[in-house]
Amino acid sequence: MQQFYYKCPSKGKIEFIKEIYDSFSSHTQTIIFVNTKSFAETLFNRLKDDGFKVALIFGNMSKEERDEYIEKFRVGTINTIITTNLLSRGFDMHEIKLVINFDVPTQENGTVPDYENYMHRIGRAGRFGDTGLALTLFDREQDEKCFWSIINHYKMDDKVRKLDGGA
Repeated sequence: MQQFYYKCPSKGKIEFIKEIYDSFSSHTQTIIFVNTKSFAETLFNRLKDDGFKVALIFGNMSKEERDEYIEKFRVGTINTIITTNLLSRGFDMHEIKLVINFDVPTQENGTVPDYENYMHRIGRAGRFGDTGLALTLFDREQDEKCFWSIINHYKMDDKVRKLDGGA
């Protein structure tokens, strides 16, 4: 699995996601992780309103509803799932090629890196020896600090690359 990061212009992450989706995600199964359910809903609505084939999965959905969306994802009816850390563990699908950390995983109001959830999130791509890509986005200095703290914690400095075009 390859890891990349992209420093987005302020308030430009949603537009960047749309560009990624247009050029890449419409052909591959993607999970977008965000830190809060309320923002997951915002991102879902923005992408859905623009015609993207996305689903929103969160913890207080019924199991039947989650299973329905996961099956649609598995067969390709939808290409992207937006979720919080709910699917970061125990969700193993060969088809997932791209994981996007829309938000750097953090604890305590975004001030403390969430090391464990970062590893679980990026581990969803490239399962079973397949190739995959993990992309982490940030547009705030605090998120960038948390991201580099995670990378340094796991000694992955040589395994993460800047996506061309990032600020």
